[in-house]
Amino acid sequence: MRMRSAIAFLALLALSGAAAGQNLTIQGPGGGFIFDAEVGGIRPVIGIPGSSYLGPAVLAGLSLGAVAPDGKRALVANRDGVRLIADLRDVASSARWLPGALENPDRVLWGAGSSAVLYSTQSRQMQFLRDEGAGLVPGPLCDLTALPSPVELLAADAGAGIAAVAASNEGRLTVYLIRAGAAPQAAITVGGPAAAAFGGQGTVLYLADAASSSIWALRNLSGDIQVETLPETGGGIKEPAGLALRGDEKLLYLADAACRCIRAYDAATGRLQQELELDSAPSSLAPFSPTAFLVNARRQAKEPVWILETSPQAGVLFIPTGE
Repeated sequence: MRMRSAIAFLALLALSGAAAGQNLTIQGPGGGFIFDAEVGGIRPVIGIPGSSYLGPAVLAGLSLGAVAPDGKRALVANRDGVRLIADLRDVASSARWLPGALENPDRVLWGAGSSAVLYSTQSRQMQFLRDEGAGLVPGPLCDLTALPSPVELLAADAGAGIAAVAASNEGRLTVYLIRAGAAPQAAITVGGPAAAAFGGQGTVLYLADAASSSIWALRNLSGDIQVETLPETGGGIKEPAGLALRGDEKLLYLADAACRCIRAYDAATGRLQQELELDSAPSSLAPFSPTAFLVNARRQAKEPVWILETSPQAGVLFIPTGE
């Protein structure tokens, strides 16, 4: 069953439940904010869960933006620099510049807490932003220019101060671990393309590799790295677009552009638990809330925003653009 058919079914079910006087709750996105790259602005999600849409931008003229998983704060950038918006409900009084922040970043990854990572593909520099109570404080720049170009930011655990990047070399990808004040640490070389996610508070890196059609688990990242393959994931990974862990770290979600689907794997065994079909190819699994992820953060104009909700049950819902 395609996702739109499933959503139509849920809508009918909700109406029938209401008519029968039953209590029926449909989980889905409602409230919060999203950075819309197509309009270069932060837009609110308006409406009740299951019937939301994107409202007009509360902040525009941005080259980059990322809303924190708590849905209240955001990091935004334009030609003038990087700003922290401490409260998206009151942008005017809560926005402040971050002196010393990386110039011209094109990627922002929030951590589970209040820390974040900035990355610039052009300069091949990275920066961890630490939460010191009063707000985010930019740390020293991590220079990645010694790595083979291009260098792609795969994943980060900003709270743990660790990130993973992939550098291309003769058709293969070497994944490096990045920490502030330390040289890049080569972790594994795969055929690529790849997607990654950290677990265990930055002590485990999961890596989906298209060439081997497998998910690797890298452990003991601060010492002699141990590499193992999740035994039952082989054979089904073609074009990984995003990898994410559920909050309890028991399930791994893999967005695959080739099958236009999201698969849920047992994080310990690699056993396939669920497959969700999509109407279009996914481009990401970026944090949206503590229990949800953006499926198409890099979407086409007027295309709905797709959200993977993981709790209490996994499902994909869409948010119309309201245009």
